[in-house]
Amino acid sequence: MNTRRWYPVLIPAALFLIAFFVWPEIQFLRLSFQEYQGQARSGGGPTLRNYTDVLSDPFLRKGILTTLKLSAIVAVITALVSYPLAIAIVRAGPRLARTMFVIVVSSMFMSGVVRALGWRVLLGDSGMVNDTLLALHVVDTPVTLYGSFTGVTIGMVHLLIPYAVLGIIPIVESVSPQLLQASYGMGASRPYTFFRVTLPITARGLVAPLLLVFALTAGAFTTPTLLGGGRVGVLSIYIREQTLMLLNYPRGAVYAAILLVLVFAVFLVGFLASGRRARRTRRRTPAATRVTT
Repeated sequence: MNTRRWYPVLIPAALFLIAFFVWPEIQFLRLSFQEYQGQARSGGGPTLRNYTDVLSDPFLRKGILTTLKLSAIVAVITALVSYPLAIAIVRAGPRLARTMFVIVVSSMFMSGVVRALGWRVLLGDSGMVNDTLLALHVVDTPVTLYGSFTGVTIGMVHLLIPYAVLGIIPIVESVSPQLLQASYGMGASRPYTFFRVTLPITARGLVAPLLLVFALTAGAFTTPTLLGGGRVGVLSIYIREQTLMLLNYPRGAVYAAILLVLVFAVFLVGFLASGRRARRTRRRTPAATRVTT
């Protein structure tokens, strides 16, 4: 396939991204090396003082850990929910699969603010979740869900499930039905086929949807703000406070740079681990088997 014919189409898109995304980001991050001079003013020569002050602050270090913890937990839970849902869509009949797919896709167009406000009602002390737990005698008193880490996690998982499902569906579709039928024909049960055939084939492909969910969670602002009740401090909230409320652009740029580095580091580790696993799998697989499959 000749990829050069796509260059005339890709060049304008690349120039657009550079002009309206990359260059503004570079200019904003440049502020992180300038001194704050009060009320949206900055200047002076390049300095690392902003970074040393921020990284020595235990409050910010807690925010970094909270951001990483929230992103990791949301990514894992979202994968556990989205993976079987994607398999159900792929393996269902045409009519049911279309219905399930439309429901998943249409939920993506619902405003994140509306979702968060809905969960704010459901997770309240008098909300449906606590009423159900009390009715089932699971708890004796209402559980604090709104304004907690758990509440933010629930809201983020609900928000990001459609993105994960859309990313996992092509991975599940790559599993050959003939391969599954061969496993069943050899007398293997469905659970055995899943853990020995489907899961190993699709495991490497799950890395990209997981990293996407991780990145979206790390940069999320609306849901942590509305469901956290000011008690769940993540870097996105700190960036807003510094840039829009305190007008301390250098400090906000430092927070943004730290968030960017953290997400990039997680992406790098994820892709390196995935590539190493793929190379190890290819070395264990005979060449003839790879050709025939």
